[in-house]
Amino acid sequence: MAKYFYTISLLLGSFLVLFGQDLAPVSLAPKGYLIQLEAEVEIEDWVLPDLRSQKGSFVMKEVLDEQMKILYLEHSFGESHPTHLQTLQQIPGVRYAQLNHPVYTRSLPPDDPFWDAQWNLHRIGALSMWSESAFGQTIQGTPIAVAVLEPAGFDIHHEDLQAQVWVNEKELPADQLDNDQNAYVDDYLGWNAAQHNDDHSSNVSHGTQVAGIISATNDNGVGVASVGWNTKLLLLSGNRYEKEIISNYLYALRQRELFNESNGQEGAFIVATNASFGRSGEPSVLWCDIYDQLGAAGILSVSAADNRPVNTDLRSDMPTSCSSEFLITVTGVDAFDNFLADRAYGPNTVDIAAPASQLVTTNAWDQYIEFDHAGNSFAAPHVSGAIGLMYSLPFEELQKKSIHDPGQMALLMKSFLFEGAQALPTLTGKIKTEARLDLAGTFQLMKQHFELREKELAIRRVFPNPFGTYIQVDCYLPESGNYALKVYDLQGRLLAQQNFENIVLGQQLLRLDLHQLPRGVYQLQVEGATAVDVSKLVKIK
Repeated sequence: MAKYFYTISLLLGSFLVLFGQDLAPVSLAPKGYLIQLEAEVEIEDWVLPDLRSQKGSFVMKEVLDEQMKILYLEHSFGESHPTHLQTLQQIPGVRYAQLNHPVYTRSLPPDDPFWDAQWNLHRIGALSMWSESAFGQTIQGTPIAVAVLEPAGFDIHHEDLQAQVWVNEKELPADQLDNDQNAYVDDYLGWNAAQHNDDHSSNVSHGTQVAGIISATNDNGVGVASVGWNTKLLLLSGNRYEKEIISNYLYALRQRELFNESNGQEGAFIVATNASFGRSGEPSVLWCDIYDQLGAAGILSVSAADNRPVNTDLRSDMPTSCSSEFLITVTGVDAFDNFLADRAYGPNTVDIAAPASQLVTTNAWDQYIEFDHAGNSFAAPHVSGAIGLMYSLPFEELQKKSIHDPGQMALLMKSFLFEGAQALPTLTGKIKTEARLDLAGTFQLMKQHFELREKELAIRRVFPNPFGTYIQVDCYLPESGNYALKVYDLQGRLLAQQNFENIVLGQQLLRLDLHQLPRGVYQLQVEGATAVDVSKLVKIK
């Protein structure tokens, strides 16, 4: 069953559809390069080598400062790309090279005309996380992407979306060649698994509406604001059957694996997928298995729960019934934080809630639309957009471990989402977290985690807790040596122990399998050579 309705209400007077304004330019890309010469190099003696090739050349355009020896260069093709920096850095006499990045007025809240009508973004606390984000990039300037899967397509030329559409810059468009040799021909703008190309032009309404919630262009004086604040949208269309769904998920997986393997030099930094579709009936093993593969690469997958009032703990639903710990299923609440009674629920299979009524978003052909009673299609993109936003926060440890330990970082980010969510009485007994997405609470947890610098052995967090089969222990280990994780019952009997040797000082994320324990309350202990810390554990199944 489709996860959306077309019940539309009036917005701002008598208009069903809101037309956009040509008020401000879209976000600017970097323009040219800045280099600084070594102190002993004289500008008048330094010569820019002739680097001409089929990829073009660099041209010196201006000496910004003779004393500091800063020069401005441009590329003969008009390109400004991070991959050129390595070439510039290797030129004799160059001390440092960087892109010439644009800057923007940091106006918060954003100046998008419909911002005041977007109660959903106010309610989930987006403003608090926006205030310290890098606006769609990591602190190193790497674009962050959410892969958006749709049965049909997207309006890639929409005035409020086009700047956020992810582009495969190693591919040339429409030349019938696999330029980057990734086994996909002409995947310049993502992939359409049904057509085996990057054409997203079929039936674009629903995909355009979903994409606008994830990452319409913020603070551009046009249209709406979005959760992800300029997170890139990697578009994956043609998902009518499971074959195409699996194929498109694999496209996202390959791009993220390439990013990890190249230390961020190739591929795409995809941190989440969004699927606002599904089906009822028997589970699909192959479909479910893909979520663990995506998760191991660092991708959390977000899916909309069914739009029917069924308990998916008892009635199988895809992908809601998949058991992957990297899958997040989302149901809807209204503007008063009431659970929408015509939606799926399940304390074991539905994870979290997000706004799903009176939502303003992008619509096809540069238009905008309000849904009075939207489906879970529009709850899910709040969560996938939030994940993209979370990765743009300025924590060095977050960026490093996103490449070197991507699966564990993804689970940690999921725990921030769940534990930071706002508990609601209307969700009690309905869903796993019994809570609605709250980025203010999530942001506080992330700050506490990443900014805290312990000097003594400490258990900082244990998640999930209560737990079912395993726990992850976020702890600070102040010295190298032998440590042990131990679990005791309340009578002091040792029930489980895991010994390990620590080499790297600082924060560590450890996993302990406790499936053999019965329900109950336990004590967790991290023991080092000179110190011990303890924490309470609760097992619920």
